[in-house]
Amino acid sequence: MVRNKIFILIGFILLINLVYAENFEIKTPRESYAGKDSIQVMIINNLSLVNDISFSNIKLYDGGTRIPLALNLYKVDYGYFVFFDLPNLKNGSYKFVVDLKYIKEGVLVNESFSKDLIVENLNSSLSVYPMFVNLDVEYWEKPKLTFKLRNNLNEINVSVIGNNFIKPRVSNIKLRKDEEYNLIVDIDQSAEGFDLKGDLTLDYGYKYEIPVYLHKRLRNILIENKTIAEGEIVIIKEGLRFLDAAMVNRTLKNDTVLEGSLKFKNFANVTLHGLSFNLTNDLDKIIRLEYKGMDYINSDEEKYVVLSVNEGKNLSKSYKGSLVVMTKEGVSAEFPIYLNYQQEIPVIVKEENFTFNYTYPKKEEKKESNLFLYIIIIIFTGILLIIIAYVYKKGKSKSRKFEDLFK
Repeated sequence: MVRNKIFILIGFILLINLVYAENFEIKTPRESYAGKDSIQVMIINNLSLVNDISFSNIKLYDGGTRIPLALNLYKVDYGYFVFFDLPNLKNGSYKFVVDLKYIKEGVLVNESFSKDLIVENLNSSLSVYPMFVNLDVEYWEKPKLTFKLRNNLNEINVSVIGNNFIKPRVSNIKLRKDEEYNLIVDIDQSAEGFDLKGDLTLDYGYKYEIPVYLHKRLRNILIENKTIAEGEIVIIKEGLRFLDAAMVNRTLKNDTVLEGSLKFKNFANVTLHGLSFNLTNDLDKIIRLEYKGMDYINSDEEKYVVLSVNEGKNLSKSYKGSLVVMTKEGVSAEFPIYLNYQQEIPVIVKEENFTFNYTYPKKEEKKESNLFLYIIIIIFTGILLIIIAYVYKKGKSKSRKFEDLFK
């Protein structure tokens, strides 16, 4: 009888420890690695921690010797995500340790949890950075990610796989030993939803699944003033509300083009179905709507519709109407839109009367011109007189000699 009670007590203690072990778990995708491999660690935590886990809580030991690590640590919904590159370690077993302080049944507990990491001779070794991505971007951005790959051992072929919003630019990479490669991945924000989670998969015989978290923030160039009082939110029937602003009131020129999104939320405690949109008072002639996944909207879920205004750059009048969203249940919300047309006043350029003004020489200029003429005449006359005198003198000399011949 006493023996049975002892067994029951031991089983109860083991059960309690098992429950707390399940409340904290260290998981790795693989059991063994090569030196210089990148390692991902998922820390699943349901304990009442005194403090968040930090770099100082995480250690790698070779026996009693601590091995320095360049850690990357992220807090996620299930606990924590850690990744790092292994040093060039010898074959053997190493302990990945997380030191914790938590509250157990009102008592402060200091405890270390560990996971064995095996390093052995493998045919391939791949280092990747980053091994976790958390993006918080504007809806209109077109982000791209760069992953740095390095092959540490023999030549490998890496298969690259994305998903509906993770778009790698190549599907296969061939890497020689010690070769590096920058893998470019585009993020497609047209995928439905504001908070997306997916994996970029790198398969080279072993597999890395790199988590990519995408949170889209709406940057609304359609709405000038986003800060509004809670009472200004337009509500037609209880449950569905537009967010961001109370209305759009913009002044546009003939060629002004606007694009923006309107976000709305289901505040009801039920799912609403069959969402449809309607633009009133001819707004559909100047506004194009774009939306996806409007079959239903869950309770507390947010969705958005994109508006493109005056894409044809041919606005010729003002518009005053509303965007109305309706559901099959009869719930609706209305968002006023005022587009004020500002006509450009043409600038008239007066033609000047051009007259041709003839400028007559001034008297002084005429005198100056005559003086120059007089000087020329005097010089010419002087030269002419000199020539005549010279000729006359010569002629006289010859006549004397001629006379002397007959004496």
